[in-house]
Amino acid sequence: MFAVHVEQVGGPPVGPPEFDNCYFFLADGTWIDPAFPPGTWTQHSLGAATTYTGEAEFVIPGVISATLVQEGTVTPANGGGVLQLEAYSTANLQFGSEDPFDTFFLSKGQEVDVCPFF
Repeated sequence: MFAVHVEQVGGPPVGPPEFDNCYFFLADGTWIDPAFPPGTWTQHSLGAATTYTGEAEFVIPGVISATLVQEGTVTPANGGGVLQLEAYSTANLQFGSEDPFDTFFLSKGQEVDVCPFF
């Protein structure tokens, strides 16, 4: 589990420009961003810098379609200790019959035992 500070870095505003969140990476490949139903994550590398992709989707037909893709890197702090996370996310959103659009986020944080935000 990682506690992160998230900043919207591009695209139309879809909420507060900055907020705190937690990401959960389960051993069975489930990825949880509390703003979405559970998705999946895949690890791409091992070592000092571990890269991953997380994906989640939320759809209410005719109301909203939201797909979240996150590309991240996890590294040990200063070569050891608490794991640090930095990730870039793209949310593809469509409301009703409007045209879909992308919005972009940067997340930075660290590994925690308990999410301090909820």
